[in-house]
Amino acid sequence: MPVKTVLKIVVGATLILALAALLAPPVYWFGRALVTHGLVPALAGVKFHSYFNRTALILGLAGLWPLLRWLGVRHIADLQLSANPRRFADIGLGFIIGAGGFTLVLALLAMGGYVRLRTTLPWGDAWMFFLTALVVPLIEEPFFRGALFGSLRRVMPWPWALAFLSFFFAILHFLGPKPGGPKVSGEQWTAGFRLVGQLFWQFAEPQRVAWGWVTLFLVGWALGYTVVKTRSLYLAFGLHSGWVLAMRFYDEFMRRPIKTTSWIGKDVRMGMAPVLLLVATVLLLILILGRRATPGESTSSQEGRP
Repeated sequence: MPVKTVLKIVVGATLILALAALLAPPVYWFGRALVTHGLVPALAGVKFHSYFNRTALILGLAGLWPLLRWLGVRHIADLQLSANPRRFADIGLGFIIGAGGFTLVLALLAMGGYVRLRTTLPWGDAWMFFLTALVVPLIEEPFFRGALFGSLRRVMPWPWALAFLSFFFAILHFLGPKPGGPKVSGEQWTAGFRLVGQLFWQFAEPQRVAWGWVTLFLVGWALGYTVVKTRSLYLAFGLHSGWVLAMRFYDEFMRRPIKTTSWIGKDVRMGMAPVLLLVATVLLLILILGRRATPGESTSSQEGRP
């Protein structure tokens, strides 16, 4: 039963990737037509890989309920989520831990000379950082920690479910076109499949995999643990939002290191600094949530212990 559920999730993700590769070119052509006719000029600078990402996202959201039905989920209660009377406090707590911890590490790195502020700061775009910090968790948390994690917990103890989901979460977030790599034009039908072929380039670099994958695995584990202990997505949402906001400010306001160091690489996910931050975050969450009563924990045969 657990193997069948895992295979269904993997098959579903593969199908979404394949459909996105097939549909992204016509979506790109449609967008270019809107620009050509002066209907949506804002799309003029949007690259093909952005169309691919948005297409995959829409397909994932559209296919979520059919996937849940395929996994045997009939009601929200099947996902082991319940009302959280401390929802606003949990959102705030998560945001403070996520944004505060990341900001503290950046401040220490700046004092150590590993990173520094840019000379020109894009304050006019700051509202976009907050929008991203709101939208990304609203999409990802219901999908990963709500639907997929809940489905997995129905058929296996939560530690095993969380381990697989964190692995799966890290793999998906590790996919992306190589910065400065060959650009894929969306003019041909095969463009989406050629782009898919470029998404796995990071797995050819052992150091990037060793650091980046561990970081993303810890991110997924921390977020999932909050769901187990609160039986809701609010704390995970706040934590995720804080991380996204801090990362956006880092990307736009800080100069990345010219050379890769053991503390931080050119990618914010690489190095000892982000790994140690996430280990400290996990320990802090266990300390804070370890004694919080989990509704149904004592009677559910599917739950494990932290």
